[in-house]
Amino acid sequence: MENAVLFDNNGYSLHAELRRNARQVVVFFPNKSETGAATERAAETAFGARFGLNIVTVRSDNADWFLGAAFDECLEALEHMCGWFTHVTFVGTGMGAYGAIKAATRIAADHVIAMSPVAALDPDALPADNRFAKDFKQLGELDAVTDHKAQAYSVLYDSADCEHRHVQILNLPDARTAYYKASGTAQRIQRCLLETGLLDRVLLRLIARRRVADLMGQFRRAKRDTPGYLLTMFSANLWRRPDVSSHMLDEMRRLQILPNRHQRMQTRLNRVLERRAGQKQAA
Repeated sequence: MENAVLFDNNGYSLHAELRRNARQVVVFFPNKSETGAATERAAETAFGARFGLNIVTVRSDNADWFLGAAFDECLEALEHMCGWFTHVTFVGTGMGAYGAIKAATRIAADHVIAMSPVAALDPDALPADNRFAKDFKQLGELDAVTDHKAQAYSVLYDSADCEHRHVQILNLPDARTAYYKASGTAQRIQRCLLETGLLDRVLLRLIARRRVADLMGQFRRAKRDTPGYLLTMFSANLWRRPDVSSHMLDEMRRLQILPNRHQRMQTRLNRVLERRAGQKQAA
């Protein structure tokens, strides 16, 4: 196996773990939480080691959403590297999904796997989604991605959350795109897949260009007992449906998930119930 830094300039770098006689490569683009000069990206390299895959990780010192000339220079080096292989897969989550799709406007990858993709930062463009308002103020809007050169796209997203609007904005080619919905994950589909133990199986199946509808069916059932899902459902329903939040908290207690948070969650729930009761009396 050969470990190498294939490119390193202006805050972007390409780190490769290449194995002999393997003609395919998987390129991972960083999520916002995976940026920074000290980020090792150990999960991706361990994934490659477990399954004998060539792995390249795109690394960024800053969460700049792949904007500007520095990323374009990195893409030029990535395009050259992709010529070494007969099969190229791009993978990303959140910001990384946007990076993977953007890279495929220049590089004709065989497959792009996008989990919880982001298409816009402007909160006015996506009502009820102000997660990236600070980034929008600092960086402006993302570059539009309109020229989709990859042979195939697989998109995993929460159809009941704001994620479905991001997917619509991306305007991926329907004939070449497979959509896999997982409601209740709320921007955490990769984390929930990891918590259910299905992430490796889903990625391997997709990398092999095989569909994962059966695995996503398993995931929809299994995720109900994961910390990510229970926490998301607790917070999302706290004011609108406190009975649902109460049930989620009961499930966390039953399963002994994050017991150190139970008291704080109960306090939040009690405050909401008291406010609702006060509003009802005032009316």
